[in-house]
Amino acid sequence: MKSSRPGDRTWTVLALGGAALLAALTGCGRGKPDLCAGAARHLFELTGAGASKEEQQVIDQIASATVAKCQQEGLTQAQADCILAAHGPEWNDQLRGCAAFAARPVSWVILGPSRDERRKLLGKPPVPDGPRSGPGSYLDIVASGRTTCGLTQAGKIQCWGEKREVPDGTYIHLRADGERVCGLEAGGTVTCASREPHLMRTLPDPVSDFDVASDLGCGVTRSGNKLVCWNDLDDRGLQPPDGLFVQVVLRRRFACALDVDQHVTCFGDDAPAVPAELRATALAAGDHHACSIARDGKVTCWGNHAVVPPTTRMISLSCARQQCCGITDAHDVACWGPPEELREPPAGKFESVAVFGDHSCAAQAGGGTVCWGNNDDGQCNVPGDAASHWY
Repeated sequence: MKSSRPGDRTWTVLALGGAALLAALTGCGRGKPDLCAGAARHLFELTGAGASKEEQQVIDQIASATVAKCQQEGLTQAQADCILAAHGPEWNDQLRGCAAFAARPVSWVILGPSRDERRKLLGKPPVPDGPRSGPGSYLDIVASGRTTCGLTQAGKIQCWGEKREVPDGTYIHLRADGERVCGLEAGGTVTCASREPHLMRTLPDPVSDFDVASDLGCGVTRSGNKLVCWNDLDDRGLQPPDGLFVQVVLRRRFACALDVDQHVTCFGDDAPAVPAELRATALAAGDHHACSIARDGKVTCWGNHAVVPPTTRMISLSCARQQCCGITDAHDVACWGPPEELREPPAGKFESVAVFGDHSCAAQAGGGTVCWGNNDDGQCNVPGDAASHWY
């Protein structure tokens, strides 16, 4: 039985079950706590999320045999601790790196290729895994695919990870999507660079804020605070509402904007319905949902696949896909989302956080940057100097 996170059924193979597993677990663990029950249940929670109905039926059929196999082989406390400590999309690599599990792997968990093996399969040379923190402090951090870019204090773009084209200039803000990295100049001009030849439309008016997604873009004009949207392929962008706005966030099929009176408006083909009476001071958006911070720090999320946020007060937030992270009023990083996407953030005190598809980065209080998550292309290898680091 093959199973892994949604959208990538390649790397993970795990013989675990669902309903039948839970039924089997209720009969286990007489006397002392059953290590197989806890370990198997934990791995199922990591890998079973997002399974289709057909996949779930197959998982259910083999579940009891899986638990029985574990009990037949035996499982030490150290092995169980390794399994229970694995979490998030990179659980394969975490489990492989745990000494007790590496010394005595169990037959009922079949790990996918390692990081180096994945690169070899794709015809890529090895890259170092780290360091995942560096001294640089960035005004903005964005990611385009497996490339991370930060805006230095001098307004220059510094990148690390998979090599790609980036704009050359001095900027005050950065935005990016899977193909482009774009910078906002002090005069309101947006300049973009793409990994492939890509037509870039020039905005008719200077903007104070903007966002890009796929071939779309939206911005807030510096003169009049109007929303303008465009499409790089033709003239048909999203149709923005009238009003006076201060911020816009854009995804492939919708955008949400914050007006001068703290009202939120979402528009587009798949725009999530904004909760009634919502007021906000900042916005973030995932693929199918959006989140906001109120003046008192309360976070509200809405739309398809929106996960209820923590009740902790936040001072900033960022979202990608179905996962979000925020900086609490105590300057900790708090993240929420489905298990197949959620990555445990680092400990420490932070000023801001940026969440991307496969990894995240945060600016440390007092200076420095930390990244975590997938690092197959070095996108978490934060530079220790002022140069861009390509792999």
